[in-house]
Amino acid sequence: MRELVRLGSLLLALVLLGAAAPVRAQTRLSPREAVAIALRENPSLAAAIAGLRRAQWAVVGENAAFTIPTLQIDVAGQHSESPAFQGDRLTSAGIDLLSVGGRLSQRLRLGTDLALRVEHTERWEDRRRNVSLFATGPVYDTSARLELTQPFWRGSGREVVQAALLQARAAATEAEAAAERTASQIIRDVLVAWWQLWLAEETLRIEEEALDLARRQRDEAQRKVELGAAAPVSVLTFETRVAEREESVASALRQRRERALALAAQLGTVEREVAAGEPSWAPVEIPDPETARRLAVERAPEVREAEAALAAANTRVEPTVDPFRPRLDLQGFAEVGGLSSIYAGFEGNPFAWVAGVNLIFETPLGTTRYRAAASQARLAVQEADRRLAQARLMAESGIDAERARLESAQERVGLARRTLEVAQAQLRAEQRKYEIGTATPIEVLQAEEAVRTARLRLATAEVELRSAEAAIEHLTGRLVERWAGELLAAQSAVAGPDPSR
Repeated sequence: MRELVRLGSLLLALVLLGAAAPVRAQTRLSPREAVAIALRENPSLAAAIAGLRRAQWAVVGENAAFTIPTLQIDVAGQHSESPAFQGDRLTSAGIDLLSVGGRLSQRLRLGTDLALRVEHTERWEDRRRNVSLFATGPVYDTSARLELTQPFWRGSGREVVQAALLQARAAATEAEAAAERTASQIIRDVLVAWWQLWLAEETLRIEEEALDLARRQRDEAQRKVELGAAAPVSVLTFETRVAEREESVASALRQRRERALALAAQLGTVEREVAAGEPSWAPVEIPDPETARRLAVERAPEVREAEAALAAANTRVEPTVDPFRPRLDLQGFAEVGGLSSIYAGFEGNPFAWVAGVNLIFETPLGTTRYRAAASQARLAVQEADRRLAQARLMAESGIDAERARLESAQERVGLARRTLEVAQAQLRAEQRKYEIGTATPIEVLQAEEAVRTARLRLATAEVELRSAEAAIEHLTGRLVERWAGELLAAQSAVAGPDPSR
């Protein structure tokens, strides 16, 4: 019967070990190596960085609207039949026109629109009917016209004239804050996943050592029975412990596989078989409670993103209400050109010019649309401001909660270490007593279980401590500075500096 139990336990362990064994070689990673891979390959961060680069190029494009003029070239052909005199009767004659023109326009940062148009016209008359045409067709063969338009109410002011540029800058700042938040969350999650994998591997190692010990004790008990130094029933106690430890090893193997997959997913691929390398036990510098609370309110990634959203909402206020304001534009123009060839037989100046000023006023007959737009813009700002207040509140409460978790984990680590020392001393004493026959197998197994439990509690407390440290560094904005500062700085400079700032 005992042999059947042993054989069944062995077969069960082999099946579970075979099912959980990886088919690919494992890559052992330190926390720094895991974070580096995640920053390079995680799809969420790649998407956030792509959004940041897109927003940065939008700023470049909107700024170019004030630095690069627009050129328009047009060519037109025309044929017309015009009235003409032939003797004492009215007839008609044909005229063919070909005009080529170009217009160069530029909007200045003050809202002024400048435009320069140059045009040349060629004219051919139908002379077959021997008719006379006078002042028919274009006045100029070649002309140049300069126009200037300056708004004073609608369409004026930096917030309106440069609205697209200001909104693009705000969107770029918001995208940068989103990329920082994404990077910080990924780093935090990778560190937590790495420590969870380390805990699973440590648990597996503890369970495997407990299984090996249980098997040695069973074999030793079996030898004592064979020598007549112990009763056969004493072997059953160790057989039961072996079966329990085999079940625990199988469970630890499954958990280790799940934690490895979770870390691989954070790294950006489930194809890589990962394992936890040697952990770093260097303590993380944690600021005092007041400093941590202040840093969280000022520099938490979620707070910075909410601040950027509020700034973006403010840039949309003036452009939202501006289309419903009264319009008052001042337009000035000057044009000069050479007279058309139809005036060739007359004496005088062959050039002509014209200049003028226009004042344009326009106003909606009612303020409903203006008030509606103003209310929408004001409420959008109020909504963004409340979201910022909520983000700050959550950051402050979060840092207090994580600080309490950190202190609790630190205390648990100290207690678990002392408990482990006591349990190990108790186990050594029970083993000596069992060897001389003053302790039962049950007492030895209880002491072993106390040691195993203490080791697991210590490992769990260590992981809880590291998780709390990562959470605090995330909330204070230090994870990005420590792990991804250079990466995001390089991405922020990819489109070049904004020359208009």
